[in-house]
Amino acid sequence: MTDSLGGDVFLVTGGAGGIGRATTTALAERGGRVVLTDVDEDAGSQVADEVRRNTNGEIRFEPLDVTNPAAVTECAQKLDDEGWPVYGLMANAGIAPSSAAVDYSDELWLRTVDINLNGVFWCCREFGKRMIARGRGSVVTTSSIAGFRTVSPERHAAYGATKAAVAHLVGLLGVEWAKTGVRVNAVAPGYTRTPILEALKAECDSLKWPHLEQK
Repeated sequence: MTDSLGGDVFLVTGGAGGIGRATTTALAERGGRVVLTDVDEDAGSQVADEVRRNTNGEIRFEPLDVTNPAAVTECAQKLDDEGWPVYGLMANAGIAPSSAAVDYSDELWLRTVDINLNGVFWCCREFGKRMIARGRGSVVTTSSIAGFRTVSPERHAAYGATKAAVAHLVGLLGVEWAKTGVRVNAVAPGYTRTPILEALKAECDSLKWPHLEQK
């Protein structure tokens, strides 16, 4: 690929697997300086090493728990201080726990909201304010088709609700930041072969959900 990203720094949350991993690789291939973040330090370091070998891209791994706003602020400041100012953010970290709505524990519901929605906001706030101060930048969040239609199977109320909230948050930020030089968008993938989908597929097989059965 061409060096079309011009050496700008891009940060991907949840970059050690699935869509985040693919995004990290694509950014490195196109000349971006990539910060891969994840709570799984072993997987994050391994993926960063693989991307570095396969793309010759400039990449670093930073452990980050997006549910901890202080940690997000610390990460943003550290990157600024070390000459890695983030001009592109992909707020991608998320989970999709399975439970019937009436059986969701308080802990499981709150954890899903904390990662899928609060974590997106903390990252948008901390990295977004720095992009605004520099006069340009781009934020992309990972929503889902499940945030717009009830295509997600039963037992995923928390996932669908948080992905709908992320899409709405993006619209609000897009309007608020419209004149700052910072773009804000969401992607809303359909069924994508990731570890989350593989787990869902296994559950579908056991629960006999025909709309996800392989033909």
